[in-house]
Amino acid sequence: MVRAGLPEPLANLEITDASGRTVYWIDLAYEGPRLGIEYVGAVHVADRQHMQRDARRRRALEDNGWRLITVTAADLITDPLGVVESIRAALNGRR
Repeated sequence: MVRAGLPEPLANLEITDASGRTVYWIDLAYEGPRLGIEYVGAVHVADRQHMQRDARRRRALEDNGWRLITVTAADLITDPLGVVESIRAALNGRR
């Protein structure tokens, strides 16, 4: 992402609730525009409970103004430039 000219995202951004308790972590994030990039591997879809937790988490983050881009290993192998362009478009649309 950085080599493609995007700003460096924060890694493992901690999201807290009103009381300061950590409720979520975002894999890579641009905090100002509330854009997160989440890697989804096999464990995320192979385990039903994990998948359900991820869906609730995504909904909660989106309800609080976050835009999440989901990326898989196949995306990184077959279309890394497409991933970068999705991130770039999201950043440009949220600034």
